[in-house]
Amino acid sequence: MNSTITPHTFTLNNGTACICGYTKVTNTYTVTFNTGSGATSVPAQQVQAGKSPVNVPSSISRTGYTGEPLGYEVYIRSEEAVWLWNRLIELGAKPAGLGARDTLRLEACLPLYGHEMGADPEGKEIPIFAVPLARFAVSFAEHKGNFLGREALERQWEAVQRIKAGDLSDVSALPRRILPVKLTDKGVMRAGMAVYQGEKQVGFVTSGTVVPYYHFSGEGVPTEETGRRAIGLALLDSNLSAGDEVQVDVRGRRLKAAVCARHMKAEGPYARPVL
Repeated sequence: MNSTITPHTFTLNNGTACICGYTKVTNTYTVTFNTGSGATSVPAQQVQAGKSPVNVPSSISRTGYTGEPLGYEVYIRSEEAVWLWNRLIELGAKPAGLGARDTLRLEACLPLYGHEMGADPEGKEIPIFAVPLARFAVSFAEHKGNFLGREALERQWEAVQRIKAGDLSDVSALPRRILPVKLTDKGVMRAGMAVYQGEKQVGFVTSGTVVPYYHFSGEGVPTEETGRRAIGLALLDSNLSAGDEVQVDVRGRRLKAAVCARHMKAEGPYARPVL
């Protein structure tokens, strides 16, 4: 039996939101974008090229940089962008700023150039495989050939496998990794702050902020009760893992923190915090 919930608001990565409905059919979600001049339905995990909710050439993809389980991106010609923005607002959409987007990507542990990728606060290059999501971006398939940097990346990948197996005998190719961190003391982490374990510095915060969240009921539905928490990502020594306690130097004060597995999880149409 089909069940329809409408309207629902979904944030798009270009900073806009779209009022749309979604239909759940045997655990498969289909989102319908409707601006009044046409409608387009997009199954989850699929890209629809040439589909147009606005009677102009466009593409809608089941991708995103927010971690939302029902996140979508719309691609249109630049000359149509202002019209689409204004039309979505007319329909009741609420714009989301860059700062809001950044807190969402941080909850989802998604990397950002200049923070989790590029150079660390000491000016050293951060290895590609220091970011866990690199496994989706790098392929060692035979048909890729001997591309530039392949040997270095293979050494990093082999180090990842050893670290996962608990073998820390050789981490020279991957001395530090990007891991989620949460403050257990009151405060805010910011990029560049040093992270310690005891008296030893074990890394740096690469991204950090305070994010709001909803409390969820026992049935997995968000309530009206809200809270705030300080979370971040940090480049940490490869011997550290989820559950380890560390301290973050926040303006000369060592605040207690903990390495965690993730900051949020997606269940059905909701993204809920891991506290």
